[in-house]
Amino acid sequence: MLKEANICQVAIVSKQAKLLRDWYCHNFGFLYSNRTIFAGPLATRVQGIPKDINLCYWAIDGKRQFQLEFFNFISPNVTPKPKNWQHYDHGYNVIGIHTWDFEQTLTRLKCASATFLSTVQGSEGQRWVMILDPDGNHIELTEQDPLTEQIKQYDEIAATLRYVRMSVPDIEQAQQLWQSSFNLTKKTDITLPDYHDHTLFSAKTPQYQQCLLQGQGVLLELRQYSTPIPTPRLRTHNVTDQGIMNVAIGADSVAQWNHYFDNALAQQCTPNGKPLDAAIFKVMYVNEPNLENIEILYPRPWAYSITGFSPSGVFARGEIIINTDVTTLWSAITDHDNAAEWTFFSSKLTKAGDKEKNGLNAVRKIGLFGLSFNEHITNWLPNKSYSYQLQSKILLRDHQGIMHLSQCKEGIKLSWSIRFDSPLPGLGAINNFILSQLINNALKTLKNQLEKK
Repeated sequence: MLKEANICQVAIVSKQAKLLRDWYCHNFGFLYSNRTIFAGPLATRVQGIPKDINLCYWAIDGKRQFQLEFFNFISPNVTPKPKNWQHYDHGYNVIGIHTWDFEQTLTRLKCASATFLSTVQGSEGQRWVMILDPDGNHIELTEQDPLTEQIKQYDEIAATLRYVRMSVPDIEQAQQLWQSSFNLTKKTDITLPDYHDHTLFSAKTPQYQQCLLQGQGVLLELRQYSTPIPTPRLRTHNVTDQGIMNVAIGADSVAQWNHYFDNALAQQCTPNGKPLDAAIFKVMYVNEPNLENIEILYPRPWAYSITGFSPSGVFARGEIIINTDVTTLWSAITDHDNAAEWTFFSSKLTKAGDKEKNGLNAVRKIGLFGLSFNEHITNWLPNKSYSYQLQSKILLRDHQGIMHLSQCKEGIKLSWSIRFDSPLPGLGAINNFILSQLINNALKTLKNQLEKK
């Protein structure tokens, strides 16, 4: 039986793609990944536009084989959204992002002057808010996770993209296409909140048919609106249009990719050209009968660092399960003055936090390899997670460290990740190896100390 496809990518077209990626990484805690340039006949063959030149930037949110992709087309130029565009017009038009760190995500969005379409609604644990990103793309931010059974690869990343909404002219035809081509699973036991509609459709309650399809860690929500009437796709529509370009169907092998591609053709999808196998991936864009674009992609795991499915720069990570209680473990990892007892650097608190001594906006001075740095506590969720950043940008850029606790059967799982851009190109793998060893040795030391008590 054909395996359920993985929705492995959501692509967004922007005139300021790099800045838009920065905005998503800063506000939701997504990790920076690679970047590249697509150009020439091969890019045209895949994307279906002449004289194709575009800058591409990636970010990841911690799911297996998933990325956000940001395109800035240089040739042809990005086509701006029509002034009369509405979020219910045909096409991909809304994304849903879940965060378990709702309060501080909200604070970052406010500091970033995000456009809020609603006030925060719902009770704690089920809060939500509607915002626009800097390009005017609609985001539904939810505290409740509609896919709680999905385990993330990096569970310390506080936010994850959970659904994409697509307005279609014929929901039965669309459901048939996505299920038959890619074996997406129809979900009847999941209900995405419809209270967002009260914000988006303030004048009149919308009328629509809905279908939820699951592609592993992402839901595709199909809606056929009867009220209000959507604007159909223009015949001139192509991938350079500003906004959500498409989603990608991810395969785990060439054989699986071939199955998905052949099934899509059987559902009257039209490829832009001959499938491209470029060693690091196999790929082709196909266009469904209603002009919507779907990417079919097999990114080979050994090349994830090239194709943007793993963090860029230096990314070191470790995790361990400690047989203790969460209060004891939290106290140990947030005691900045005594961190040297178990970790690989010396530490001294130089500025107390806003409400708690070691908490949000605290500053600690650390010593490592004869050098000293100031680190700023940037995120604080007691007994669950905290983040910190190196204040100096001379040696290490875009630095972020995250410590995260989660309950499991054997005790408390502690995850610790550190990410930064190295100033010395070519040393990423070496730095990754050394830092990963240091992190894992420190975690073992902490485990021994706490389990002996």
